[in-house]
Amino acid sequence: MNWSNERKRYNAERTKSEKKFLDWHAKKGRKDMITTSKNSYLTYTTLVILIVSSIWIVLSNNGRIIVSADFDDSLLLWRHWLIVGIPFIVLYFLPYKNPKSPCLHEGEKQTLKAQTHYLLFTALLYFLALIITPAENVFDYFYIYKLIFLLFVPLIIFKWKPYKIKFYSHSAKKQWKFALIPVFVWIFMYYFSPWGSAESNTYEINFLILLTGALVSFLLNSVLEELFYRVWLQTRLELFLGTWPAICVSALLWAVWHVTIQSAGTIDVTIANSIANHGLMGLFLGLLWSKYRNFWALVIIHGLTNFPLEIISKLLGE
Repeated sequence: MNWSNERKRYNAERTKSEKKFLDWHAKKGRKDMITTSKNSYLTYTTLVILIVSSIWIVLSNNGRIIVSADFDDSLLLWRHWLIVGIPFIVLYFLPYKNPKSPCLHEGEKQTLKAQTHYLLFTALLYFLALIITPAENVFDYFYIYKLIFLLFVPLIIFKWKPYKIKFYSHSAKKQWKFALIPVFVWIFMYYFSPWGSAESNTYEINFLILLTGALVSFLLNSVLEELFYRVWLQTRLELFLGTWPAICVSALLWAVWHVTIQSAGTIDVTIANSIANHGLMGLFLGLLWSKYRNFWALVIIHGLTNFPLEIISKLLGE
């Protein structure tokens, strides 16, 4: 008997069997991780909340939403839905490669689940901290809370319960460039369309101070919020809830804390305002992250919604 040939055949059969097992395990794991049917109620509930909030804005606030924490600017809700809705539809129909859920062993799954639970709790603590702070003092502690709950606490969680998700492992080559299409569509709708909502308000402060404040705001609002709500939180929720439920949960958590800085009068209108405004934008940004994992596309859109048009005009010499 040729033991060398027998051993080679044995190893080949073993490798084949292991591959079958791993393929089966990956499929099973993928099904377990991304099945959305049992969590679809989260998606439907979010849509109901968004629609009810929008109807309430129409009935109780003449169909107008507050769009700035710095000024009393308001915008007709239907215009906001056009500005965000058209790039959202374009994004929805763009091609992309289906993500492959990682095949996790039990220890990794438990670690990720713990991270997700702690991040959800941290998001609620951030909202609670803003809620219990007197309205006149919210902006005094706003960035302190944000640094603590959206940056330092998550970093401690990741150090305590370490597991790094490979965000780009599922992306097809060069597919991230598709993310630029809805970004350009949104920029056109926001700045150049007849329904655009960009307002050139004048800040009564030195231009250099305004520019410095805008850059700090860009880092702590646009970059940090997208990092926490989309990159850290939504990515993990996708593994356990499925894509759309994860997008919806992160969008609502991101939307509701805005009630503390954008008052629309009564509490009911303020809540409806935050959901009708930021809830829809959160769904758009969440889908953009889920499909293409392009962090800077998120930051560009989020950053431009907050960046003073006065600065852009002066930098362009207008």
